[in-house]
Amino acid sequence: MADGLPENRPVVREDIDALRLPVAPRGYRMAEVDDVLERLAAELAERDARIAQLTAPADAPGRVDLTKGGER
Repeated sequence: MADGLPENRPVVREDIDALRLPVAPRGYRMAEVDDVLERLAAELAERDARIAQLTAPADAPGRVDLTKGGER
C-alpha cells in the first residue's frame, strides 16, 4: 500500500476514512495527493460504469445477463 490504498481489492469507504497522507514541512506533498485522487477517481469511475452496465435495461447493448453467467 504505497499510497495508503489497497492494491488487491476495490477501495471502500473505510479505506478513504483511514487514509492519512504524509505532510511535508509546508503541507501535503501535492504530487502524492494528486496520485491518490487520480487513482480513487479512476476506480470509482470503473465501478460506476460496471454498475450502470449491470443495471441497464435487458435489451441494452453490452448488458450482462447474470442469469446466464455471461454477456449478451
